Amino acid sequence: MTWLAVDTSVAVKWLIPDRDTEAALRWYRSGAVLCAPDLIHAEVGNALWKLAKLRSRQGMGMEAARRAMRAFAEVPIRVTLSRDLVRQALDVAALVGITVYDALYVVTAITRDCRLVTADRRLHEAVGRTGLSRYIAWVGDIPL
Repeated sequence: MTWLAVDTSVAVKWLIPDRDTEAALRWYRSGAVLCAPDLIHAEVGNALWKLAKLRSRQGMGMEAARRAMRAFAEVPIRVTLSRDLVRQALDVAALVGITVYDALYVVTAITRDCRLVTADRRLHEAVGRTGLSRYIAWVGDIPL
């Protein structure tokens, strides 16, 4: 069984079309078992709320955000409780120079021995400069 950790930056692209949506969907359709820390649900909700505020004049109001959140609830992601990852995430955050929130996603990939696919350039570059680079993939890379 192949695992793939995903972060919020990729999950939101599945829900709200943008320039990297097709690339993000290739990862989604790769056949891998998707995983993330439980934090992903709150982060996707927050991202959708922000987008709804920014794009309300372009037709993406709160109702569209609610529909997207309902769609996300149907995505088969195996979540790990953040409390089970946070001690290791604190160490990874210090090593890489990222937030503990971002480190939770990296630690999810480490514990599943898989890659974390992200569309967060800063996170990708920070992890890529460390000995943890095998655990990170850019959304535009060819899946698996």
